[in-house]
Amino acid sequence: MKMKQSPSSAIIENDIICLQGIQCEGVIGVYDWERNAPRALLIDLQLPTAASHAAMQDNVTDTVDYAEVVARVRELVAQRSDALIETLAHHVAQDLLTRFQLEWIQLTLHKPHIIDGVADVSITLYRQARA
Repeated sequence: MKMKQSPSSAIIENDIICLQGIQCEGVIGVYDWERNAPRALLIDLQLPTAASHAAMQDNVTDTVDYAEVVARVRELVAQRSDALIETLAHHVAQDLLTRFQLEWIQLTLHKPHIIDGVADVSITLYRQARA
């Protein structure tokens, strides 16, 4: 995790934007009955940002535009048709990491109510950009 140091005050910054429960629909699953129609999926994201710089400028261009991130997540999930949540999570994380030039990303993909008696099945990925 890369920490930023503010030139004006020697404060180390390690700020994170969290997006919880992004509602998406996509076709995902191993079994034929899972592949018949899109199902509800949820995605949680943690993204790095430099909050003090953005706060001083008060301009969205100085931070991650999370409305654009959410739109891209929904677009990607709707376009794909993977068997495994691991595959979908990997492709979404890689796309966001590159498209938004992030230093790192943490993504949790939830596939709720897919197994009787289980509230949720999920996977969490952490990816870092290559230096």
